Amino acid sequence: MGRQRRAIQEVQRDTSLDPQERNRRMQAIMAGNWDEYDRLKKPLTQDEGDDGMGRQRRAIQEVQRDTSLDPQERNRRMQAIMAGNWDEYDRLKKPLTQDEGDDGMGRQRRA
Repeated sequence: MGRQRRAIQEVQRDTSLDPQERNRRMQAIMAGNWDEYDRLKKPLTQDEGDDGMGRQRRAIQEVQRDTSLDPQERNRRMQAIMAGNWDEYDRLKKPLTQDEGDDGMGRQRRA
């Protein structure tokens, strides 16, 4: 019973899950189907039928989990993901370099 309670609490705390994913995980836990629950916990890999929506969902989850982002940066990344602008999203993910400095408006420039 302890494992089931801990797993349910873990699912309830995970704010990156959409309602459908949360329900799938809860159903697997309640049914005692630990193999299915463990499979659902693993992040999807490229060869598991990435239809574009999977990449978008994973990218959104990644942004939501990144606590180092300020609200403006989080919004920029989310907008790039929602627009399907993967080049812009990949560019925004790159860390700032020392020599890029300030763009004159108080903002850091990226490569």
